Amino acid sequence: MHRDLDPAELRRHWQIPAGKPVVAFLPYPFQSNAKTPWSRWVFASGPQLWRRLRLRLARERRLESQLLCGWDDLAMTCAVRRFCDANDAYLLVKARAKDPVPATHKASVTALDGSPPFGERFDYPVKATHQLQLDYTVPPNRGRSVLVLLAKDGARWSEVVPCAKPETVAAIRANQQARAKDAERVKALAARTSPQLRDTVLALHRSGHRVEAYQTYARESGEDLATARAVVELLAEGAP
Repeated sequence: MHRDLDPAELRRHWQIPAGKPVVAFLPYPFQSNAKTPWSRWVFASGPQLWRRLRLRLARERRLESQLLCGWDDLAMTCAVRRFCDANDAYLLVKARAKDPVPATHKASVTALDGSPPFGERFDYPVKATHQLQLDYTVPPNRGRSVLVLLAKDGARWSEVVPCAKPETVAAIRANQQARAKDAERVKALAARTSPQLRDTVLALHRSGHRVEAYQTYARESGEDLATARAVVELLAEGAP
């Protein structure tokens, strides 16, 4: 789903001064991407001699020139860090690791009849003809499903990516503003929590009785359970 980001709000969240340049660094996602000779022995960090040997054993000598240049993951990260230091820029690192779909997944393709899903909230550039569903389990034992809309044109398959309608974008922004107000209120409640109540709920939280900690805060403060949970978790984050 489309998410509209407010640069000013991001600066406040990360405490970045106004006017200070920001470099967003997205490291290579080693865990979620398929392992290739390049990702394992060229871009991944490690002893260069060992990686060069692995390339030769894998008959991938064509990649040796890239390896000898020294531009691996560590070198790239250090270069970005030096650039930020030289230009007085804030380095913001966004991890791109995702849960990979395991080889044991179950896939099913269903032909679509009629309107695409969520058609009242999204526009589709082309008509989706099929839906691909991937079902798999992630540790420890959580089921997960991924739905992808497809359009078939002869022997060619293409992914169909919906675009949010103007009213949907407005609803998303309104929801974000409401969540921001809720977050500010939670911060204020946490700051006003009495030392006695704070110590009580944190002791329950540390001992693994989180639900009881939420219920205790809700009972003592008169707040609903969802707000109590947010306050307790915020207190736990800031606790030594």
